[in-house]
Amino acid sequence: MHVLTVVWAVAFVLAGCGRLGPEPHREPAAAPGTTAIVRPPTGEQERERLRIEAEIQRVPAADLMRPLTHRSAEGLTMPYRLSVPKDDAGRGPFPLVVYLHHAGQTGTDNLKQIRHDQSPDKTDWGVGVFLLPETQRKHPCFVVAPQVPEQKAWAYMDWTKPQSPRPPEMNEYLRMMFEIVDGLLAQYPIDRGRIFVTGASMGGFGTFEAVSRRPHFFAAAVPICGGHDEACAPLLTDTSIWALHGERDETISVQRTRNMIAAIRAAGGKPIYWEYAGVGHTFVRDLAYDDPRLVEWMFTQVRPLRKGGDSSRSEP
Repeated sequence: MHVLTVVWAVAFVLAGCGRLGPEPHREPAAAPGTTAIVRPPTGEQERERLRIEAEIQRVPAADLMRPLTHRSAEGLTMPYRLSVPKDDAGRGPFPLVVYLHHAGQTGTDNLKQIRHDQSPDKTDWGVGVFLLPETQRKHPCFVVAPQVPEQKAWAYMDWTKPQSPRPPEMNEYLRMMFEIVDGLLAQYPIDRGRIFVTGASMGGFGTFEAVSRRPHFFAAAVPICGGHDEACAPLLTDTSIWALHGERDETISVQRTRNMIAAIRAAGGKPIYWEYAGVGHTFVRDLAYDDPRLVEWMFTQVRPLRKGGDSSRSEP
């Protein structure tokens, strides 16, 4: 079992975004409504992180995830990969993890979205961590990873600006992602109370966007170095959220996530926020998915089903 017995960093639990709490703590808190400033691991903790990372990158995702294609009613297509629990995992129902890739993984090859963007022979963190043999033994689950074409995105929002409004309607690619997920719900024994979404960078924006379009659908969301429209915060209060961002992100300002967390809390939500001190854009993904606590937290989140046994499919 992967357990980090010593905290990766000196961390302080904050009462809210941007101000220190009354006392320093020895480890980051992952309790609803808390914020922690986390320093990257060093020494033995860093060696343990790298060991976990190597295991993630060695996962044969291309062999474990079937290549499939979805065609919309409008004739658009979306390639996606799907992993199903092993036959010996039981009858289910099982959780579903939706992974939304970043901008460097766009295309139509149905492969880049599950591959490491800088080392194509390795598996991406966001799918590999959920396909690890240990993860599948403890938490057998479905994993789906759709892919958007080049020059497209999960949400048409300008992440280079301090703020950007959400478009009136979800775009065609996020809509097809939901069509894929709805099809899986109809076909497989998926636990409708444990549907999770995560992604980094463009996928971080997509994660916020997906929750905002179906506020009562996901049990948990993990947006990494993302952001969204703060005006949508009331739509995000009913989902368990653990957001992570690097203090020195040079691609998407850390203020985008800080602002979202503050807005969600002001609207009554209790998201968790971890900010990695001195860390830039790409390293946050590594630190987040390499931490077993994140995966364990995700699989403990359960959404109470509404009358009729299903989550809402309405789009605000």
